[in-house]
Amino acid sequence: MERVQRGDLKAFETLFDRHQPRLYAFLHRFTGCAFLAEDLTQDVFYKIWMQSRTFHCSSSFVTWSYAIAKNTAMDARKRLRRETRFSEMAVGRGAAGDECIPDPVRRDLDETVALRETVRSALLSLPENQRMAVVLREYEGRSAREIGAILGCSENNARILAHRGRRALREMLKVWIDAGGEPCEEK
Repeated sequence: MERVQRGDLKAFETLFDRHQPRLYAFLHRFTGCAFLAEDLTQDVFYKIWMQSRTFHCSSSFVTWSYAIAKNTAMDARKRLRRETRFSEMAVGRGAAGDECIPDPVRRDLDETVALRETVRSALLSLPENQRMAVVLREYEGRSAREIGAILGCSENNARILAHRGRRALREMLKVWIDAGGEPCEEK
């Protein structure tokens, strides 16, 4: 990061290559929209470049970059709230060539897609702070301390947010589980 602060584009490219996939995945899970997540990821790295001089090398780059991603997503959500809801921005489900998949495999794939859609919808229905805490903990593997730093709250509050979010998800997904599905252990 010190080289990036001095304007080294090659170092920034390395930083981008190393951190872009995780930040994109985080933003995709938060927004539920691949196209929006791509745009926001670009915005995040633009901000990282432009604000690189404000970064303190004694701090964690990961925590700093996730905080920028969180703020960028929240700003975008505020801008888009007037136009449409994030949950209405889903990408198409079908893939070309679906008709070539044998019926038993297609049924399994359909169930997997249905489960992912159910989890995605449940996740998107959580309050923003709980959704952010759950995504950071369950999908990104961040500690409560890191989540607190990213969200701007205490470590204890981060634990509470993640717990409440998981509990709410469990309640929402209980209907699916009771209908014959199994809990999703996938992260």
